[in-house]
Amino acid sequence: MKHTSLAVGIILLLKTGTAVGQNETRRFELESKSVRTTYTIEVVVPQGNLPPGTKYPVVYCMEWFMLGDYLKSLPRLMELGRLTGRFILIGITQGRSMDDWAIARTRDYTPERPSDDYSI
Repeated sequence: MKHTSLAVGIILLLKTGTAVGQNETRRFELESKSVRTTYTIEVVVPQGNLPPGTKYPVVYCMEWFMLGDYLKSLPRLMELGRLTGRFILIGITQGRSMDDWAIARTRDYTPERPSDDYSI
């Protein structure tokens, strides 16, 4: 998946306004024309008001299908334990079942064969 898809997810979050609440999760569907599939993007924002213009670190999880339920609570737990500052968590997933996920993961993360003009 190209980085433009991630940027689109962040732009969608910013255009929909700032979030209030404990670990509010926003969900977006992004269609990829290059691989002809739809990706689900979930954005978990920190607790409380997010003042306009405030910048937060962003953590991306490409294994959201397998880890999403567990990781959604991570920002709040880390903030409560004062282990880290506030951050935004973005989860990216493909498919709706284990089979869909396995096929999409293989397609998206397996490198292509080098072309004949490949050089190091």
